[in-house]
Amino acid sequence: AARGMLDGLHPLCGDVRIVVRRLPHSDLAPDSVAAALDHPLIGVVATQRAVARSIDDGLGPLGRGRLERSCRGILATLDRRS
Repeated sequence: AARGMLDGLHPLCGDVRIVVRRLPHSDLAPDSVAAALDHPLIGVVATQRAVARSIDDGLGPLGRGRLERSCRGILATLDRRS
């Protein structure tokens, strides 16, 4: 699924980076995901059930706490690079 998403993004943006969602009880390392997709890892966010629920309800990805801090850190990193 991620490879298909990347294929669709490349015509729109040449600088694509990977954000990995950390799953509980998963042994798959975020670095391994990025390496398998051959793209740089820019960040890792925690899984939050409330985010999926808000998307399903049509509210968008509302995030608070760790998710919000992670996303702000990713955006700050991108801002410093531009």
